[in-house]
Amino acid sequence: MKEDNLFPNLQSYAGYLEAFSNSKYMDVTEIQQVVDEMKTKGFVPEDILKNCVFKGDQREKIIKVLGFVGADISAVPSEIGEAYSCKLLQQLNDKSFGKGERFPSVCYEEKDIPVLASSQLEIENCYSLQITSVDAINKVNNLTLKSRKYLEECREMWRKNLTAAIKNFQNIEKNCHMRGFHKEESIYPYIAVVDTDVLVNLLLQVRKQ
Repeated sequence: MKEDNLFPNLQSYAGYLEAFSNSKYMDVTEIQQVVDEMKTKGFVPEDILKNCVFKGDQREKIIKVLGFVGADISAVPSEIGEAYSCKLLQQLNDKSFGKGERFPSVCYEEKDIPVLASSQLEIENCYSLQITSVDAINKVNNLTLKSRKYLEECREMWRKNLTAAIKNFQNIEKNCHMRGFHKEESIYPYIAVVDTDVLVNLLLQVRKQ
């Protein structure tokens, strides 16, 4: 990692410290080593609570662990706020919903939901990331294009052959089942209820692997 200039960030240190809270015995020496390493990277314990995202009781666990090395940071406020916030769900889950005489400001009518939903979608789209496909970035040579075309042709041929083979097999099993030729339990009732295309797709997936 050092050769590739990869180093832990604040979230990595937060996860490391949280892991100590799950240990049966707290190793104060190791906790102190993590804190000392953070300082060499220009971080202090307070930075974790200010800039990291927490879920559930992660924040409390880290505060507890750092308390073993004398770092009292319980009063440090978070600067990034909640990891996710949905105003529409907050109002829908509010216990006062439907009780307009008590809290009229949080209640709305059915016609208001599309507006609130559109607003929420706009907020979420602002934080969406578009990642360009690797295939779209790399230039594909003629040999690769020909190979892909040939593979697609093979798949179509396999699909036709498999479909014909399965239908033929189903007919044979049906005749054997109806005439009572099977000495053991017949599988026809099982394959009769499965769509042929589903079986073909499953076999093609196995072939692809």
